[in-house]
Amino acid sequence: MSNKRFEDLALMINDLEENFIEKCAELSETLILGDIAKFAKELKNISQKYDCENLSSYADNMLEKLKMMDIVQLNNYLDYFPILVNDIKNIISEEE
Repeated sequence: MSNKRFEDLALMINDLEENFIEKCAELSETLILGDIAKFAKELKNISQKYDCENLSSYADNMLEKLKMMDIVQLNNYLDYFPILVNDIKNIISEEE
């Protein structure tokens, strides 16, 4: 992995941890669909900015569950978000 790629992914992880983990926990409590849609779209934008396929797939799946109004699966996806961030961190660490 190039230094630039590593730095970009480290910035993405920092952004996710600082701005999205807490927001995700709040969404898991409230389950307001409009807010979840905004969250998923923001994640999609970040995934494109940093070219992160794992995050992109996660955001796409959330948006699909929103269209289907599948509250149970949306809640599962919200609960999984901190694990996803940790998994991405581990992948980055392994490729250092």
